[in-house]
Amino acid sequence: MERDAAKRSLRTLEDSLSAVAEARAADVELRWILAAVTGARAEVEGGRDQVEAAQAAHARAKEVLAIDPAHAGAKHLIGRLHLEVLRMSRIKRFLATKVLGGGELAGATWEEARALLEAGVVGDPCSPDRHYHLARLYSETGDAELARERLRAVLRMAPLSARDSVVVMRAAELMNALGDGSQ
Repeated sequence: MERDAAKRSLRTLEDSLSAVAEARAADVELRWILAAVTGARAEVEGGRDQVEAAQAAHARAKEVLAIDPAHAGAKHLIGRLHLEVLRMSRIKRFLATKVLGGGELAGATWEEARALLEAGVVGDPCSPDRHYHLARLYSETGDAELARERLRAVLRMAPLSARDSVVVMRAAELMNALGDGSQ
């Protein structure tokens, strides 16, 4: 889907889900879907809209965790948001967390991102996406062997959707970049 069309579709879906979620405040799965859609919107937005979507996704994931403290999806989403903040340059991070209002993400740490992403994998071990993002974190923090272990898990999974196919492809690319570890 073209980026602008994706933005429009995700905003429409988010608005519809928000209205329903207000009426069904205790419905943890509905709240999770809303958080996930908002997180997806944060991936396609830019600038202030991206920061606002990330902030909203973070808040919605926290709402899910308030109802279900062990929710693997919400932990994974917050871990990914932490990672995105940590990957930013210092200037971009300052702008995103101080100037544009994403303050609750300012305290992101590699350790917390790792713990959240690991909890996401433990809670949903059949998700290639969760293994892949954890592998990227391991790779970025210098633990290539743990990264390879997660990537091997992804590469053993049969893709169940187009998104899974993309994740498997990215996992293969990262595995190639890391090499086989025999050096």
